[in-house]
Amino acid sequence: MTTPLALRAASRPAGERASFLPDPLAPLSEVERAQVEQAVRTINRTLVTGGLRIAVEIRNYVLDEFCDGRYDLFVNPKHSKQAAFAALCQHPDLRVGADMLRLWVRVGEQLRHMDPELAWQLSVEHHRALLPLADAKARELLAERAIVEELTAAQLSEAVAQALANPPSRGRPRTTTTLRHLSAAQRAIRAVDVERIRSEAGRWTDQQRATTRERALAWKSLAEQVLAALAE
Repeated sequence: MTTPLALRAASRPAGERASFLPDPLAPLSEVERAQVEQAVRTINRTLVTGGLRIAVEIRNYVLDEFCDGRYDLFVNPKHSKQAAFAALCQHPDLRVGADMLRLWVRVGEQLRHMDPELAWQLSVEHHRALLPLADAKARELLAERAIVEELTAAQLSEAVAQALANPPSRGRPRTTTTLRHLSAAQRAIRAVDVERIRSEAGRWTDQQRATTRERALAWKSLAEQVLAALAE
């Protein structure tokens, strides 16, 4: 009988490394490092959108089956089908807990009322953190901040708690537009394939090189101005 790889690795003497396992400390080329970074972004993005798609599908199914397609009935404890939904949550064969099932429905509903460019960049846990905010503008403002500042779900939860404790006055100007522009700029910069530029730059014309350099310097200048403004 063939021994599984994991068991073979575990059975080796301490300090001896299996030949089929790569050395994580082996030096990587610039191309390999870029490949790894791109893979991390792609896999993380896939995991994020996968969780959100689950939330949307479960939201749609639960509301259609138990609430006549209406979210207001889902949150109404007196709704006639609450007993049936409660039985679903307590069913021994259901492979998800009641709290997580309700969370997916709530996140799926929240996704319908947010800018897709923002909503689909956040994880389910980030959306959970935003759920206490009833104000749509405040929710999108913090969503933009989470993307621009790369906040963890825990950090976003703290920001939400602060926002709830200190609501802005009516006359206070919002920075939603600014953060939206920064978020768009960040996505554009992340889309730049530096390794491709390195491989193709030798075939560019002088004009193409000059144009690319001019745009890169403009990005650098803008970033420095933003940082300077935040430091004031």
